[in-house]
Amino acid sequence: MKPGPVSTGGLVFRAFELARELPEARAMAEEAWRRDYRRKAYLDLFDERFCALNFEVPGAFGYRPLAWGVYEGDRIVGFAAGVPRRIRVRGRELDTYVVGWLTVHARHRRRGIATMLYERAYEELHSSHDGAFMFLDKGHASTLVFDRLEQDRPTHVIVGKVSIALRVLDAAGFFRATPLHWYERAYLGLRHRRPEFAEDPAARPYRPGDLDACLDLSRRIAADVCRLWDREELGHHLAHSETIVHESGGRVRGFVNCVVIRQLGLEARDIALLETVATGDLDTGAATRLVGAALAGVRDKGCIAALEFDWRYFDRAILRGCGFFLAPRDVYLSFLVGRERLEGFRARTVYLDWR
Repeated sequence: MKPGPVSTGGLVFRAFELARELPEARAMAEEAWRRDYRRKAYLDLFDERFCALNFEVPGAFGYRPLAWGVYEGDRIVGFAAGVPRRIRVRGRELDTYVVGWLTVHARHRRRGIATMLYERAYEELHSSHDGAFMFLDKGHASTLVFDRLEQDRPTHVIVGKVSIALRVLDAAGFFRATPLHWYERAYLGLRHRRPEFAEDPAARPYRPGDLDACLDLSRRIAADVCRLWDREELGHHLAHSETIVHESGGRVRGFVNCVVIRQLGLEARDIALLETVATGDLDTGAATRLVGAALAGVRDKGCIAALEFDWRYFDRAILRGCGFFLAPRDVYLSFLVGRERLEGFRARTVYLDWR
């Protein structure tokens, strides 16, 4: 059920038509984020490929993506969206959303737009769903908004904290495209190593016939917060992103999925998000070669780096073997309470896509 329009202070909140209005939100975000991140690199969440992956999806367990807009007249000045996710927590399956893409027009800050989006999204989700997850960068303006709202009416809880693991794939391209302070360059220069990966004769590109095996492998992943895939949803995801499988003995025994997204900074360049590492019964060496083959594949397609949110749902030795190191950035995993509150819950391992 779509929320009816709500008007306050000359602003109107209403449901956003993703299929028709997304270009307007993309244009607003480009202006807003270029001002916010003018001395930093950032991921373009409105990258056409990334939006198609999230919003042009088959129904996942009967749910569809949601989006909300704030308008002044007929001009959009604020936007947020949520994508449905079924999650296993504490042995229970919860129907939740991952809420993100929060954007406020650069010339309309300090008008309560982010607060309006947050509160209206909460009102729509909390009574009809088990809850929603959000990712909050430490120290970012949106995180400070949520912290302030918590003092008035607790509606979300921090359930986890993660760092980001980085693998530079093209050093020259990465340093040319990414604005960095001198000490960041020094740190990365010390930690980066040349992108040489071991050959993996068992690795090959994903084919549609691999879907059932990949679905089974995904369901063998164990984590405190663990995403559960709908078959049709996973098929769409693997077919529209970079996926390789390990096949031996006539069966698929592991798969790695990477999502390619544009990084904006000094230059617009692609990076890869290491999204799913499903290693099944592979040993550490075989799993490391499979991840390395996935990274070599996205490097050969022009990605200058790979990121993995340090979820710890698979062996950390795999990341170390592939040359990842922790980047100086922390992210909070927040739960927007609904029918489920997750009181006292703290996630140490997480399998959930970042948005």
